[in-house]
Amino acid sequence: MTRLDRASRKPPGLRAATLITAALAVLLTACGGQDQPGDGIASAGDPPPASPAAGQPAPAGQQGGKSAFFDAQLKYVQCMRRSGIEDWPDPKLSGYSDWSKIQIIQARLQSGPNARQGQEKLTEAMRTCMPEMQAADALEPQRDAQQEYESMLEHAKCMRNNGVSAFTNPTMQGGQVIPGGDANPTGMSIDQDSPAYKQAREACKDKLLDGLDGMQ
Repeated sequence: MTRLDRASRKPPGLRAATLITAALAVLLTACGGQDQPGDGIASAGDPPPASPAAGQPAPAGQQGGKSAFFDAQLKYVQCMRRSGIEDWPDPKLSGYSDWSKIQIIQARLQSGPNARQGQEKLTEAMRTCMPEMQAADALEPQRDAQQEYESMLEHAKCMRNNGVSAFTNPTMQGGQVIPGGDANPTGMSIDQDSPAYKQAREACKDKLLDGLDGMQ
């Protein structure tokens, strides 16, 4: 089973774009689809769509604070529901996506005898709602990179203390936070579907600042 958070080892400003773009590419591969030049579908080797880095000013007309961020995220949610994922969760009051619920929905769609149809349904919804996702990502409130780093570091330590010994620390590169987690770039050295991992994840979830729960 693929997971959105396996594609999240990117600087915070590219968080949503990378998560959805990479997940879309993985889903397309899982469905057996072949991308054609010019079809607008990201492949696994493509860079994520451009969006302002966290802490950088949004383009003119896109600055509006937390209220605008929440409203933009809500439009993304509404698009996902219109596109067939009727139980796609509302954003949190902070405006950030509720990744714990999103992962449950993803697992449901990608399991059982109708897994292929579920994958295709999720892929198509993500592709359709990419503009709304990018618009919301551009309005993400500024947050200090040091605070994000310290939050992820405490989370990584907690994960190791709770039995996930291979969970790596985040790093800082050029003022950007690179999340920790699975040392394998393809996300295969840690079994994120194991009961032990899920227990550690639950025990350590409060270590992450709101909005970082899909990052590592």
